[in-house]
Amino acid sequence: MLLCTVLSLSAWGQKAEKVELVKADALEGVETPGDRKIKLIGGVVFKQGPMYLYCDSAYQFPATNRVDAYGKVRMVQADTLSLTCKSLSYDGNTKNAVASGNVVLKDNTMYLETDQLNYNRDLGFASYTAGGLIKDKENVLTSKQGGYFTGSKTFQFKKDVKLVNDAKKYKIDADTMEYNTASKVVTFHGPAVLTSKEGIVEAHESGSYNTVSGIMYVQGRSRINNGKQIIEADKIDYDEKNEIGFAIGNMKLSSPSDSIFILGDRLIYNRYSGISKVLGKPVFKGFQGNDTLFIAADTMIYVRKEKKKVVSDEYMQLYKNVRIFRAGMQGRCDSLVYLSKDSMITMYGNPILWNGKSQLNADTIKLHLRNGQIDKMYMNVDAFIIMEDTIGNFNQVGGRRMEASFKNNKLSSVYVDGNSESIFFVLEGDSVLTGMNRSICSRILIAMNNDQIQRVSFLKKPEAKFIPSQEILAPDKRLKGFLWRKTERPEREDIPR
Repeated sequence: MLLCTVLSLSAWGQKAEKVELVKADALEGVETPGDRKIKLIGGVVFKQGPMYLYCDSAYQFPATNRVDAYGKVRMVQADTLSLTCKSLSYDGNTKNAVASGNVVLKDNTMYLETDQLNYNRDLGFASYTAGGLIKDKENVLTSKQGGYFTGSKTFQFKKDVKLVNDAKKYKIDADTMEYNTASKVVTFHGPAVLTSKEGIVEAHESGSYNTVSGIMYVQGRSRINNGKQIIEADKIDYDEKNEIGFAIGNMKLSSPSDSIFILGDRLIYNRYSGISKVLGKPVFKGFQGNDTLFIAADTMIYVRKEKKKVVSDEYMQLYKNVRIFRAGMQGRCDSLVYLSKDSMITMYGNPILWNGKSQLNADTIKLHLRNGQIDKMYMNVDAFIIMEDTIGNFNQVGGRRMEASFKNNKLSSVYVDGNSESIFFVLEGDSVLTGMNRSICSRILIAMNNDQIQRVSFLKKPEAKFIPSQEILAPDKRLKGFLWRKTERPEREDIPR
């Protein structure tokens, strides 16, 4: 507004260039109080500097340097811009034109249609307030209000703004938008929605989109929904051509159909490879009824590959300082892989799990999920289970391999295969120690219920020894490899989100 005022005052302060009549088929003078107007009919042409004005008929007001033109009106400026309409009022002093009726403004980059248009030649600015449509080689835009800077080739739009590209099959809806017809860049302010064959982008603050390169930048809380996954973040950048995206700040990747959520500070997404890398305190959340599985780590990679719109491969990898938390079960390891197709979690690097009062560890641990709950667990190489009893003793089983079964996410049985050793404390009731069984057996089957050992079966060539309570020595209470790691057991507070 300040710029318009300054330029208008400047124009009035200078000697105005006269609007000259070039030709007309007929003319007649008409006297009016305080003014004189000339009526011109047929093939009327006016000129002011590089601007020519053509019309079927006109009234010229020489004293005020003004022209009212009618019928097939056409204003041309230096062969770079043309304006056509049914009627036009032009002030030669301010170089301002008000055009009405089937108004069309064109230059070498765009085509504008509206019913009424204000155009100032000094400012190089055209505006409309009753709805308009703009076309270029790439896009069609509509809005209730709009303005066009002819020098910078930039449009400004307000209220019910819509951009449509039929060739690339996308559209943008916004309340406020800017569009440069030379660079083909859209800039939007406030809420906006971009819809394409790739999905829907919802922006709440501001952003830009290059309609040629397909590069998008979005500031403020926004989301991308491709119909199968939703990505939300405080800032989103996406390269549509190379299918690479960045989501920064309170990132959330979700798969609503699978009740899966991945949280982190930032996400690097490659749609072509189907690989998403999550950094900054990433957390996986899986829901099953009222139960939630949390897995946290320093780095997370999520892979989802599709063939003909069908998921062909889906898995997740987590690295360094992996923590698992679920009601009744917690765990730690150095790295973890989750295969969606097999519903299998594999833990590597000193893996350990706690279930109720039991601690389980091995060189590698695999968890098989069924309907979102733990069904089986496979422990390979140096498998070890420690089960704390009601008076603080530690029942222990070690072996080459173990297979554990679960019921309602609780240990129901453990099968030990190969080089099995065990220590079981014998209690009278739940509070009196009567002795300790120490055995060696190649295979052991343990039945459990509510964290308590119900039955122990030694299946092949057992060598067992019972030691009365008064004869138990401290070194006899531990198997080789015993390490009680209760202080490492994750709490809900150890999961950052």
